[in-house]
Amino acid sequence: MECNNTDILVAQADNITNLDFRPIAIKATNVIKKYKVGKQIIRAIDDVSVDIHEGEFVALVGPSGSGKSTLLHLLGGLDKPTSGEIVVGGKNVSSVNDRQLSKFRNQTIGFVFQSFYLQPFLTLRRNIEVASMPQRMRRAERKLRIESLARQVN
Repeated sequence: MECNNTDILVAQADNITNLDFRPIAIKATNVIKKYKVGKQIIRAIDDVSVDIHEGEFVALVGPSGSGKSTLLHLLGGLDKPTSGEIVVGGKNVSSVNDRQLSKFRNQTIGFVFQSFYLQPFLTLRRNIEVASMPQRMRRAERKLRIESLARQVN
C-alpha cells in the first residue's frame, strides 16, 4: 500500500502478509478535492494516490485539517473528487451520477461516523430500518437483516 500525500499517512497493519497477491479493494489515483470558500479555493486533498488490498487494515493519520475526513468521504462515495479516480470493488465511483452513487453507498459502503446520525426518538432497530428502506427489500427480508445488524452492534 502506498500513499503519496505528505500530510496524510496511511498506515498498514504489520500482521498482514502477501498483500501483493490480494485483489485491490480500493484504489485512488491522483485524487484532488477543492472547495470554494467565498472567493478562496481550498485544496483539501492534493494529488493523493493509494491502493488498499482486500483484508488490509489501514489507519489515516495526520494533523487536524490535513484531509483525513475528506479522503474518507471521497473513498466512501459521500463526496466526489474534483479530479482523479476512485475505484472501489472494481467500480469507478468518481465518475458515476448521484443516483448511482447513492445506490453504491446503500449497497456497498458501511460508515461509522464520529457524530452519530441516528434519530434519537427512534429505536436502534427503527433507525436501521429507515436506513435500509431505499434497498426495496420485502418486509420479512428487511426484518431478518435488521435483526442481524442489531445483533452485530449489540
